[in-house]
Amino acid sequence: MITAAGLADRVEAVVVPQYPWRFGLRRGVVIMYRGVRTWQKDGTAESLLAALNVVGPLLLAAALPPDTRYIEASPELLDLSSTKVRKHAAAGESLVGLVPKSVEARVAELYSR
Repeated sequence: MITAAGLADRVEAVVVPQYPWRFGLRRGVVIMYRGVRTWQKDGTAESLLAALNVVGPLLLAAALPPDTRYIEASPELLDLSSTKVRKHAAAGESLVGLVPKSVEARVAELYSR
């Protein structure tokens, strides 16, 4: 999604166990990007997370939250969800093709707990 959006030279994909905004603030991130399959599939959950990503920094860190921008998935990824990834990781199954190779081991580590 990052490559398709033309952001590969400016965006780093990371997987963190804590609040993403907290990780971003520590690294001086100004803009956070989140991937969504489509707004119809993920809109409700993403709207809730967006609110938490604004309120969290204000209340828990007394800081302004980073701006959040969204990248919509390409059509071939519409059946892929974080729930599917978590289930595969928890079962010790391969994540090849489900997540980028660069974060595969980290996702498996975090979601297999």
